[in-house]
Amino acid sequence: MERTIARTTKSAVVLVCLVFAFAVGLHRALAAEPVPTKPAAMPASSPPETDPDILEATRLMDHWGGDGAVLAKVRSLLAAALERNPKSSRAYRRLARVEMLDAMETSDHYDEAGLARAQKALDRAIELEPTKGDAFVLRSDIDRLQRRFEESEVALKHAEALGSDAGLVAQSRAFLLQAQGRYAEAIPLCERAKGDDGEPNNGCLMDSYEGLGRVDDVERLHKAFIAAHPDSAWNHGNYGHFLLCTRDRPDDAERELMAALERMDYGLAHRHLAAARYRQWSLAYRKGDGAAAERAWASAQAALPGDPAQILDDSCNEDWVLPVLKTLRDARRGTVLPPVAAVLVAAEKAPYAFAGIFALEAKGGALLGGSAFLNSESDYRDQRCLTIEFTPEAVARYRQKHGSDPKQDLTGKTLLVAGFAKRVRIDFMNEMRMPSGAFYYQTHVIITDPDQVSVVDPDSEQAPQSEQPHIHV
Repeated sequence: MERTIARTTKSAVVLVCLVFAFAVGLHRALAAEPVPTKPAAMPASSPPETDPDILEATRLMDHWGGDGAVLAKVRSLLAAALERNPKSSRAYRRLARVEMLDAMETSDHYDEAGLARAQKALDRAIELEPTKGDAFVLRSDIDRLQRRFEESEVALKHAEALGSDAGLVAQSRAFLLQAQGRYAEAIPLCERAKGDDGEPNNGCLMDSYEGLGRVDDVERLHKAFIAAHPDSAWNHGNYGHFLLCTRDRPDDAERELMAALERMDYGLAHRHLAAARYRQWSLAYRKGDGAAAERAWASAQAALPGDPAQILDDSCNEDWVLPVLKTLRDARRGTVLPPVAAVLVAAEKAPYAFAGIFALEAKGGALLGGSAFLNSESDYRDQRCLTIEFTPEAVARYRQKHGSDPKQDLTGKTLLVAGFAKRVRIDFMNEMRMPSGAFYYQTHVIITDPDQVSVVDPDSEQAPQSEQPHIHV
């Protein structure tokens, strides 16, 4: 069994259809400002609307497809333009967009420091040109990403009052509604948000359909993307991701992801291809087909070396990942994290959870509010403690299956747990049972299915290592 502790890295950017729609919005925001098609020769102090570096930055961002090197090039071009003309509001607006795109860790998660840089650039753009409506569309986007929904709507209304492009405003308002779970209300706005070809913004529509569970409509749009642009690697890759994580059809997903890589070699396709093959491995292992399982495992490792749990976690949602995690645990494959490692990684990943297989001895526990808790330390407040938390539903299922509760059965046992670890804040309460302002952190793995937890004989060859290796985070 492999028991190395993998170095954790920043989550890979998941460029699914939300990102496609975001890029279309970026193109519209830039295209809303007419620029000459042929830049003039560079004078000593070129005005912003004819600055060749801004024009080239615009061109690169119009065709941006998720390549971080392109963003670095755009940032360099804008820095040169601002050095010549520090009062270029257009350059600052583009810089705000670059920072927003660079801050994207996944389609749902954005780096707060990156958003702060975007806000700073945008504030400067508005200071220089306070009547430019498109700047307030950008402000609305930043507010939305930080879940400041009321402020986001106020910014959009201000953009409308300043005469900003109606299609751009409609698209941003659709994204705002989607962020609040109002997917049906967003659909008419998505239909008004036209792409450069005059057709509805299908990426925006796709997000609403997916939020409403209309997966057949989502698949129809994926196929329409491919039919319209069969040579697009992103179209094949995004469809492969959908087939894998939504349809759970790893063989079909593998075909589309291979088609994507034939057109362009990019990291996300390798990551999702590896995830598809780990799913193939899991299915073959459960069927008892050892030869097929070994072939799938080898091909997954060839697609992308690394810890399978992290690759899966960066590819699909928790409901999809969990069955594969349980297979990894049962097959004794992949990384096993001891409590101290889980605590360190959870602190780095906070506020998000991360997938893993966790080994611990349950030294203490409690039943509280219908939930059951098992702790790796006798003192549950110990900062090294990893807590396994059974939800009330999981406790009920455990009792139905075993006739007793998890605390009674599992305290004192060595456990292997497949799940998602997350740092949680625990507040101290005052005499009025209100938060006192003092708090500490625990690290929890939530158990929704009792099968996530297995008992291991500590004397067997299959037992996880008890020592805690050095962790790099």
